[in-house]
Amino acid sequence: MAKKKVDRRRKFRRRAGPICWIVSLLALAAVGYLIFELIRLDILPVYMMILVCLGLILVSFLIIRFWLFKSRRPISRYLTGLIVIILALSCSLAGKYVKDTSIMLDRVTDLTDKMANTVTVYAMINNMDSEKDLDQTSLGVMRQEEPEGTQGLLNSLDKKGIHPQTVEYDSVYQLVDDLYNGEISAIALPEQLHDALNEAANDVNRYNALTTFTNVVDQYIYYTDRDASMLNPADPVNNVMTDPFVVLISGNDSYGTLNSVSRSDVNMLVAINPKTAEILMVSLPRDTYTEITCKKNQTACEGLQGQFDKLTHSGLYGVGTTESTVEDLLDVPINYTVRLNFSSLINIVDAIGGIEVEVEPGLEVETFYANGTEGVKAGWNHLDGERALAFSRERHAYSDGDNQRVKNQQTVMKALIRAMISPSMISNYPKVMEALSTAFETNMSTKDVKRLLTLELSRFPNWNIQSVALVNSSSMEYSPSVQGFASVTLADEGQLQTVHDLIMDVLNGNNPVIPDIYSTSSNTFHTSEDGTAEQVNEYSSEYYDPNTYQQPVDVYDNAWSEQYSDQQTDLYDQGASVNEEPLSEPENNETIFDEGQHYDPEVFVEPLP
Repeated sequence: MAKKKVDRRRKFRRRAGPICWIVSLLALAAVGYLIFELIRLDILPVYMMILVCLGLILVSFLIIRFWLFKSRRPISRYLTGLIVIILALSCSLAGKYVKDTSIMLDRVTDLTDKMANTVTVYAMINNMDSEKDLDQTSLGVMRQEEPEGTQGLLNSLDKKGIHPQTVEYDSVYQLVDDLYNGEISAIALPEQLHDALNEAANDVNRYNALTTFTNVVDQYIYYTDRDASMLNPADPVNNVMTDPFVVLISGNDSYGTLNSVSRSDVNMLVAINPKTAEILMVSLPRDTYTEITCKKNQTACEGLQGQFDKLTHSGLYGVGTTESTVEDLLDVPINYTVRLNFSSLINIVDAIGGIEVEVEPGLEVETFYANGTEGVKAGWNHLDGERALAFSRERHAYSDGDNQRVKNQQTVMKALIRAMISPSMISNYPKVMEALSTAFETNMSTKDVKRLLTLELSRFPNWNIQSVALVNSSSMEYSPSVQGFASVTLADEGQLQTVHDLIMDVLNGNNPVIPDIYSTSSNTFHTSEDGTAEQVNEYSSEYYDPNTYQQPVDVYDNAWSEQYSDQQTDLYDQGASVNEEPLSEPENNETIFDEGQHYDPEVFVEPLP
């Protein structure tokens, strides 16, 4: 009788309690949540999806069954219980990350007919670390600009229990000056005004250094319909997993929101053949003088249709104008476009916690010309977003100028890839997904983007990536966008034909063989009048009067005072000109013209009559 009683007690001890059952059910729910999000994301090949789902179900079932029915010793029960808890937490976190990825892809591709608008809260460096620090502090806001965005930001803060004291401004310049001078603790800047700050900047007022002097404390993003004249539908292929296609990457010279009207300062074609695993990247000089065409959207650039201008100015009429112009220049089809800007790089690099780049001896830079931030030393350097952008744009510090700038951009891209596949990416993943969701826009559908990811996961193709960059001879030609003569580069017909043939080789499944003189790994050349290739230096991105040209002055010589704002021109009167003094910085200082007149960010002299 006593023996049976003891056996019943032992049997009772092996029974799982209600807490074990609840934890087990939560673990199974987490596994189900992860499987659901993976199916919804739909990027895994079918066989891989089946293996992953069956593996998750089988492993979780075996672990939970052992915990509830088989574990007898206390230590085994505790260890197995801990494993079940880790399983539940891991699947929940993984499911959240997969969901964030799906949201990011939807947002990026939704920007085909929508535009992401951003209101950013800036505070001086070391003054604030997070949005919680905004509570009961003075926050400068614009009275007229983007009331929807500003109010949305304030509503978002209010829901979090954060209540700043708002101070309204009519002038963005006064707003920034008061932040610099400590009159207010932070500002809520509608990002479409960031370009106006850069346009009015000079070596006295430093409006172009906002992102250098401040921290981003908070951001509010909302979406509006894109102007119908700027819509740019894709010319899709049937299946991006099998059919070759061409993508135009257009990099705008702007911060903040990806506005429809910004110069296209980076113009790169990427020809991809999934079957042969061939990728060819072609970089076109921003100053290429070519006919502007509007076949993608006749209403976008009807005033410039058929006229010759710099390629970079085509972006002022929408990415569709840049696409059709490049198509006609090279006589190749373009299927998709990808568009990004300066803020894209800054936000992504900061979201992943910075990048590590290696600089060869002899390529050190004391101070970056682009924005006056600290340069790089020989060896490894840790760069935040602002310095990564400056490193990517630097050319004045190098003897081979733009050629080294291309190499720097490649270095930054490789560093980004290394950082995004590192273990630290796990903790930064939500920030990275949020940054990517507004970092670029594309007219490629969500389905096609997912198919490209599926292609990579199903085949792991060994891509053969080649690149070519064209640099042509300089000239002075009339630019209708600025209503004056400008320094341009004249495309060499032989090079254009060579690039056309190389792209068509990729699309037709052939192996493109790039002549040495066109490769980005060699020096930059153009074809001389006698047909031979000779090395050139390109200084083609500056506007000047050919009779009175002067070398641009380096305004970042550390000679400027911290009290720069004391001597600034009064920019607050609505009727006042913001360009009373000549601008000297060739890459960031810009000139504001009357409404409807365009500008170039380089050194500008009044248009010739």
